[in-house]
Amino acid sequence: MNQLERKKSPAVMFRLLKRECQEHRGTFIYVPLGITAFLLAVMVFVLLSIHFGADTLHINVTTDRSDGVGVTEKSVVLGGYWEERLRAFAAMSPSKRESELARVQVAASSPLFLSLWLVIAFYLLGSLYDDRKDRSILFWKSMPVSDAMTVASKLLAGLIVAPLIYFLCSALLHLCLLTASSLSALSYDFEVSGTLWQSANVLGNWLTMAGFHLLTVVWCLPFYAWLLFTSAWARSVPLAIALAGPIAVGFIDYFLIPGNVIGAWIVEHSSPLGYREELGRDLMVASARMISVELIVSLAIAAGLIGGAVYLRRRADEI
Repeated sequence: MNQLERKKSPAVMFRLLKRECQEHRGTFIYVPLGITAFLLAVMVFVLLSIHFGADTLHINVTTDRSDGVGVTEKSVVLGGYWEERLRAFAAMSPSKRESELARVQVAASSPLFLSLWLVIAFYLLGSLYDDRKDRSILFWKSMPVSDAMTVASKLLAGLIVAPLIYFLCSALLHLCLLTASSLSALSYDFEVSGTLWQSANVLGNWLTMAGFHLLTVVWCLPFYAWLLFTSAWARSVPLAIALAGPIAVGFIDYFLIPGNVIGAWIVEHSSPLGYREELGRDLMVASARMISVELIVSLAIAAGLIGGAVYLRRRADEI
């Protein structure tokens, strides 16, 4: 690559990424915005129910008696529940408050990040296959864009650009949650700034979640690379091929190799780090897990699969 091509590469990559966002705006933009809007609506409904709902919830319970069917009414007192929870939260130690709020933020973001994992998987699985299916590959092969850069743009769009949009929606959700909680707490004798916002440590939690995602990208790179390779290889039904390969290897490993080593490796490198009980509590623990021979082997396998995707892309034609 000469010096002129090096200067053009960032601009070309930017245009390729912009193209991916435009073509997949539904899963990259509309889906996270829709999930965020739904979660915000649920949050507003809950807070309004707490403040303007009935003080007592009446529940009718139908019971069978010897003299026939009877109805028993039970009452659950709601009035003062939110104030009681706020006072209990204020009485906690600072570290305990921070831990509780971090757990709340992770729980609030879980629908977004679970959908993100599915979006990345299905996007990569169709990224190179769809170009051949709709014959747009003929247009892009006529452009002065290398196959390696095209494959790299697909990988970057799925693993960096899309997660960035989901993280921005998650940050918006956290801020709205804290703002709504603060407005609700103003009705009571509650110190909002120090007790709630300082304990929330939103910047630290955002950096932690971003760190988990970057570690997950590296740890699960063989899985993502396999999806990309399958997308470049399959001539029909890429999902079936993507599933059949690991399942076949897992069966062979289970019956012929003691210890089910390969099957365990496939499962281990296909699930996000942040959702594992032993790793999700501490970013340092997850980082230490990355320093291993297993990771080097995994990255070598991923590099081979990505190289294979570039090779297949170079030789590919429309389906």
